[in-house]
Amino acid sequence: MSKSTVYDCWSWTVPPSIEPSREVRYWPQGLLSGACIAALTYPVALWLGWQIPSSHSLMNYGQALTGSLAALGNLATGTISFREPAAAFWEVAKEQATFGTLARVGVAAGLTGWTSAWVTRRELAPRSNMWHIGGNQLLSGKEAIAEARRRSLTKKEQRDELHALSLHRDWTVSKKLLARHMFIYGSVGSGKSVILKHLLEQVVKLDKKAFIYDIKGDFTSIFERPAIVCPFDKRSWIWDVGQDVATQTQAAAFSQSIIPPEEGSGAFWASAAQALLEGCVRELQATKGKNWGWADLAALVARPAEPMAKALSLYYPRAAALIANPDSNTTSSCMAVLANGTAVIERLALAWPERKPDCMFSMLDWIKDSYEGRKQVIVQSGPDEVLARSYISAMINVAVPEIISPSLPDDESGRFLGFFFDELSSVGQLKIEPLLALGRSKGVVACMAVQDWSQVEKVYGDKTAQAFSGLVGTHIICQLQVGETREKISRNLGKRTVAWRTHDDKATVHEESKSVVPPGRLTDDLGFRKGKAYGKERWGIRAIVQTTGDLLLLDWPGVSYPKVREGQKRARWTKQGARPVEQKPMSPSDAQSAAEVQRVLKMTADQAAAELQKRGATPPKLRAVSDDELEAIFRK
Repeated sequence: MSKSTVYDCWSWTVPPSIEPSREVRYWPQGLLSGACIAALTYPVALWLGWQIPSSHSLMNYGQALTGSLAALGNLATGTISFREPAAAFWEVAKEQATFGTLARVGVAAGLTGWTSAWVTRRELAPRSNMWHIGGNQLLSGKEAIAEARRRSLTKKEQRDELHALSLHRDWTVSKKLLARHMFIYGSVGSGKSVILKHLLEQVVKLDKKAFIYDIKGDFTSIFERPAIVCPFDKRSWIWDVGQDVATQTQAAAFSQSIIPPEEGSGAFWASAAQALLEGCVRELQATKGKNWGWADLAALVARPAEPMAKALSLYYPRAAALIANPDSNTTSSCMAVLANGTAVIERLALAWPERKPDCMFSMLDWIKDSYEGRKQVIVQSGPDEVLARSYISAMINVAVPEIISPSLPDDESGRFLGFFFDELSSVGQLKIEPLLALGRSKGVVACMAVQDWSQVEKVYGDKTAQAFSGLVGTHIICQLQVGETREKISRNLGKRTVAWRTHDDKATVHEESKSVVPPGRLTDDLGFRKGKAYGKERWGIRAIVQTTGDLLLLDWPGVSYPKVREGQKRARWTKQGARPVEQKPMSPSDAQSAAEVQRVLKMTADQAAAELQKRGATPPKLRAVSDDELEAIFRK
């Protein structure tokens, strides 16, 4: 239901057709209240003035009261009414009245006018025939600001709080509330970025640790301090994958991020490809420790089945069994899924071909209290959405187990590990549930912007997405367009009990449960706004904040941040076309392997022909692969 317009009632009764929820301005009652207050206030104020000692002679109180009332009435009606009494008063005033008399009349008239106007304005405030009985309600205007200030930390508490942040200009929140995490909902152009920038400006200024996902480059362009880790940007630091994927557990998390799990008929093949990738990572861990990068991994996953199986039999036998027979269809399918799933590794090898000690970034180092490098890091999307999702989710997913593990001591109040996501669902599937559930005691603060809740359900599944709402303590709702997300958010904001009666003379009072915020108000009352109330920029956004207790309808003034750098500078590899793959001569070990495969293939051909002859079938023309052909295959 959209916001009702105010009904101006100029009679003593409101028509029964006006719904109880519609606000009514009662003009007769308001004007009568103001007049009554004026009639009572002026004589009292004038009498009090006459009690004050004066060095001048004063007009008789009764004469001053009646005469001044006539004069004021004459002025109020534009000299139409009370002409004769007013003229008589002014004649007497010229002859007898002193400055003291006129001053007392003026002060009494001013006080009466102010009191009458205040009462009239209060009585003319629109009100409905619906009253709040129980449950949370939506506060707006001065009530919302007063409640925000009441919840805000005091100046002393802010000095004592190490990681307090301003959620709103009238509301500074504690680390304890921030550690309960935050969801920001809103459609395109609803103002989510305004709130995110307000928070990030403080995080960057105070040099707190923050992992920032910048889908549009807005944050990159206005904050110069954060390091950029993005394969699409030529200014990028290099993700130190060898440092962050150094254990078997991290290898498993990494492989599942690069090759996401599938459902149905593709589940087995995705799991098989994950195992092969995990085996290649384990091989690098065993042979190179932490001193390996994307080019090393790309070379291993590009190997043919037989040399890969031979290597994996040493470092990950479970994966080697999947491709033990190079001639089977299972092996071919596993290798095909692996090649498709690890195409992003090839592109990351193009973006980050070698390790550079002066610009390496490690997530596992970043979470440590002893870390002294860049505390804010920005990851970005780019022209390749699959690549963006893969590398960002891999960075998060290998770090989450380390964050929530006992090896990182609890320090909720003293540590700040911020995770800020603009459009959470576009990052891919993150291990965010354990981060939200268990990260509070580790100092984790997660702030996630969501455009459409159905996108979150699509990525994480209905049950996991449903659990998110219970794990997050602060919900900020910006403008939402018509759709299921708007209906769902309205339901999540809860119900309240109200009493109402119609405008009939014999109406009775009813009670019922209603939505705290109807769906229509999430569209009509929120979003972009203009006006002087929003500061020097003359624009801002309006949103609802839900923490505990009543909901608050608050305004954020718009801020135009200066641009300090480009949002993204495209890396050279993203602008290049395909080139011939560098041909490398075969090593002696590969040549020996080729000869062995040739012998096996020849034996298999002879055996197959003999078996067909035993069954009375005419054997096809089978031949062994020549050494030259096999060498060409290995070179590819």
